[in-house]
Amino acid sequence: MVKRTYLALCVSTQVEEWPFSDIAFHFLTDSKHFPRSRSKERIDYLAEKWNQCHEFGLQLFPASTHIINVGSYYLSQISSLRHLINRYEELDCNIILSGNVWARLDRVLPYKTTYDTWGYPDLAGLNWRLRRPSGLFQVSSVAMPCIYPVEAWIKHRFHNPGNIDVGIWHITFCNDSGLPLLARISITFHRTKHDSDIVGLPLTKRLRIAFGVRKRIRTKFSKQKAD
Repeated sequence: MVKRTYLALCVSTQVEEWPFSDIAFHFLTDSKHFPRSRSKERIDYLAEKWNQCHEFGLQLFPASTHIINVGSYYLSQISSLRHLINRYEELDCNIILSGNVWARLDRVLPYKTTYDTWGYPDLAGLNWRLRRPSGLFQVSSVAMPCIYPVEAWIKHRFHNPGNIDVGIWHITFCNDSGLPLLARISITFHRTKHDSDIVGLPLTKRLRIAFGVRKRIRTKFSKQKAD
């Protein structure tokens, strides 16, 4: 296998730090802030900023062979980032690989569902409470954080589809690249109501979940004692 040289890229409204000293990092700062919405102005602006980030990063690190595309929200999720990189290293082929971004709907109760359904349409509706799902899924689109060959972006710069209801630049890039698209859903990244538009669970649902979790735990331990 040819040795890979990774370059991590990030677009943010502030100065960011990358947790891995052995991997090159470039961030592009831009003070303009959009509310999270499906507006053409927003996604066209962001697609171009990400293209600029690639251009500048590759000028600084021209020997890079693969891009780690990571949003600022995920820079502190060090274990998941390392897991994603290590998993890509294990696969002796050029692919686009991601984990999954889960919406953490409550800080205490174990209830999570796929957050970025625009970037991961195949994983929409996937949720879990006690047992985290696992497996390597072939999908039609992935979003950040993800890893892909530099050559794929050089040939297929980011651009948005004509109909934004279809998705954003991630889905056109994935389609245009022609590369296998895989999501390792056991690699978990998280968003919460504190860094997104997630609405916290109402108290009544939190209580229902709590009682349900407690009941399943008691049932599990009762079965173990019986065995």
